[in-house]
Amino acid sequence: MLQLERISLTSPIFQKNISALKERQPELAERLRSVKIPESMQMGIGRDGWPVVVQSISDDHIGWMGGSSMPTVSAPAALTNFVDQGVNVALPSIGTGYECLYLIQRLQPHCAVFVCEESTERVAATLDVVDLSEPINAGRLVLLDGDVAITLPEFIDTHPGYDFPTQLIALAEFDAAQFKARTNAVHHACHIASDVHAKKVNALRHRAQPTRPATNDKPHVAVLSVDAVGGSIEHARRIERAAHALSWTTSISVPDHPQSCSQVSRVRAVADTPVDFVLILNGTPGRLAEYISPDVPVASWFLDGFALPPVAFEGVSEVSNLAAASGQVQQMLIARGGRRDCIRIVEKGVDDGLFRGAPDAALRTDSILVMVDGENLSPQAANIGLESHEKLWAEMQQSIAQVADRKKPIDVPELLKKAERSTGVKFSDDDLRRQFLAIVTERMPRTIVTRSAVEAIASAGLRVDLFGRNWSSHESAASCYRGAIPADRDRARQMSQAPCMVIPFVDAAAVQSCLEAIVAGCLPLMREDHGDFLSHYPSARQVLSKVPSYGTHTELLALIRKWNSPGDEREQLVESLRSELLVSQRTADRLKDILHFIRA
Repeated sequence: MLQLERISLTSPIFQKNISALKERQPELAERLRSVKIPESMQMGIGRDGWPVVVQSISDDHIGWMGGSSMPTVSAPAALTNFVDQGVNVALPSIGTGYECLYLIQRLQPHCAVFVCEESTERVAATLDVVDLSEPINAGRLVLLDGDVAITLPEFIDTHPGYDFPTQLIALAEFDAAQFKARTNAVHHACHIASDVHAKKVNALRHRAQPTRPATNDKPHVAVLSVDAVGGSIEHARRIERAAHALSWTTSISVPDHPQSCSQVSRVRAVADTPVDFVLILNGTPGRLAEYISPDVPVASWFLDGFALPPVAFEGVSEVSNLAAASGQVQQMLIARGGRRDCIRIVEKGVDDGLFRGAPDAALRTDSILVMVDGENLSPQAANIGLESHEKLWAEMQQSIAQVADRKKPIDVPELLKKAERSTGVKFSDDDLRRQFLAIVTERMPRTIVTRSAVEAIASAGLRVDLFGRNWSSHESAASCYRGAIPADRDRARQMSQAPCMVIPFVDAAAVQSCLEAIVAGCLPLMREDHGDFLSHYPSARQVLSKVPSYGTHTELLALIRKWNSPGDEREQLVESLRSELLVSQRTADRLKDILHFIRA
């Protein structure tokens, strides 16, 4: 028999939730403290063993709030077809209270969930039962009670850095007509909230600060980006530290939190303080141009190793100051319409302030460091569904693994031809074949070559610390796996403690890792650059061409035995490489390069 408890709004969970709300939405917190919960609304344990609110109960019916007696089953089921679009998401009600928790796990860190619940009592009752304090504290869960046409614009007015939600999730408690009505209500509220944003932006424009002299040797730079996944956030912090080292000042607006994603946030960065120039990461001025004084120079710095939507390149042909982080990025910008004479290669440089520092000898380890993001190589993870294509997929994995320990480059197109012959599976459609080849090229070589190197090192009895995404899906590398690649400060610490870092695959991420490792005092051991990839990084190449390199696993193990222990020769090599890097390869040097070319 279902055991019920009265909802009194005194539970430890309620107090925890209210404490979080007091920081984020204090008026709502006060309103929830004083609301009266109907006696019919009680707390019960659902059939999945988790607490849930019961709205009503009779002899033949239990009215579970959110329409589910198994919230931890129904909540993820409601998100089966959800696709993260990188935007804020709305729920038409608070549901069981668990939907928002599961949804937040599926969203990118800069996105928030807006719960649009009409009943204050339902919100309060849920907070007495379900612990939502963590996402509330993090600013990733916004609770709205009452008329959403009033509460959403009010929230945006007091939290203008937030974007309003543009994606709405259906919940099981609504039939089609009810959901349509809620959808219309939320869309109407978003339209009003959009007007609130527009008024805020116009007010900022009218109080924009005057520009400063173009010759200022300690400029104030506004760093802006709408890119949340292409490395702009971390690079903005790198720029901020470099600017500080140069005695420059900065105002930063990047989507590192839901409260930093709206146009208001970006306009504020150029309006609150007189600026000398604006630096936009992975994007063009776009609509922001009308809020930047014509006297303020603007540069767009496009990084590498990312896939940006077409909107990121809108107006690229009109940008006169384009910086490309590599030769590859330069070619991509030209293909997108950028004028060749307006594009300069400006590599990212290394954050010497963060990564430099001689480690305590007592903290040195003898572990071999490997920091590479891998891929889950199951056909399902790559959306390979046809049995014949799965057969080819498996054959390609074996073929690449067989050549992973060779000195010559991996010729993926040629291996695919051989795989087609050996399996008897041949693509009849050229477009489909190109798509399959692109997926293989993107996912397999880096992952298999890295895994093969890690296996060789571990088989030699040496300790390997492997960091990166998706390695838990590789059984042979599982014992070496230490988690995701750490954020900058922890990454610097790991590098400073390791004598050597193996770079098994040369790509954009590897170039940056090499530079960071050298400055941290860690010697990179790099796989031979068969494809001359380093030619895309003319500045970094001058240094990286001097690091020890290997072709086969036998050569790699010989390098490790030579260099993976303290000694004068190793220390002298690292110091020589580091000294050369710090002459002109710092992020601070790159900032000075950009300032020079926009003033030229």
